[in-house]
Amino acid sequence: MKIFTFKIPSDQPFDKKPIVSENSLKKAVSDLLAVPKRFKEVVAPMTDKELDTKTEKGIWTVRQVVHHTADSHINAFIRFKFALTMDKPEIMPYPEPEWAKFPDTLNSPVEYSLNILSGIHQRWADTLSALSLEELNRSYYHPADKEHISIGLQVPLYIWHANYHLGFIMRTLL
Repeated sequence: MKIFTFKIPSDQPFDKKPIVSENSLKKAVSDLLAVPKRFKEVVAPMTDKELDTKTEKGIWTVRQVVHHTADSHINAFIRFKFALTMDKPEIMPYPEPEWAKFPDTLNSPVEYSLNILSGIHQRWADTLSALSLEELNRSYYHPADKEHISIGLQVPLYIWHANYHLGFIMRTLL
């Protein structure tokens, strides 16, 4: 059995709690920075055989989940910046299942996406740290969900998203 320095994240649905205070902002920054470190701790030591094992949900392999998380968080960071620089922009959804079938997602070393997560999360945290609580109310429109999503809700959503997928990976290893 593998031992980790943190507990396996829950597979519970996202609890829609936005960032609303200086304390929750500091926690969000800390949680953003923890995500890539946790992924690296869990995934970097894995063999190719482990990386190509289907996760507990049986849809994607561990490798695909790691690359999907990077793809998703690249899109999220761009949406975050659109919300900061435009007035309630409508974002473009992307076909996640189709992206998971590309050769880079199926075959590339996970280190590529671990590096992406480290860079994106550092930049995201740097920008988030400099925002006022008022700026956290800026939002974008998600046409697939038919709702406006504030930055103050988006950041916790993607922290949850990463931890949700990390939980799949960790339970696959047990």
